[in-house]
Amino acid sequence: ALSRWTTGFAVRVELPQALPGAPDKLVVIDEPVGDLKDLRAALARKLPQAAGALDDTSWNMAVNGSMVLSGESATRLVDGDRVALVPTIAGG
Repeated sequence: ALSRWTTGFAVRVELPQALPGAPDKLVVIDEPVGDLKDLRAALARKLPQAAGALDDTSWNMAVNGSMVLSGESATRLVDGDRVALVPTIAGG
């Protein structure tokens, strides 16, 4: 992708719903981020009109298909990772 060629870094983020600035539910973050906490901040910068929705703490993150339930700042990201925001499903 062009973003990877330009910055040497690209992480694909799949969103659970269309958001302002991302009607196709997909965003590519091309600024280097070190972990999921940094990724959340980069998403807010890239989609400022959707910042409120992106702050929704009921959305978990999955990296390359593995759910991350805690330790976002300890979960490292590298070029080419695929991240999905996943709504929490409550049940009982």
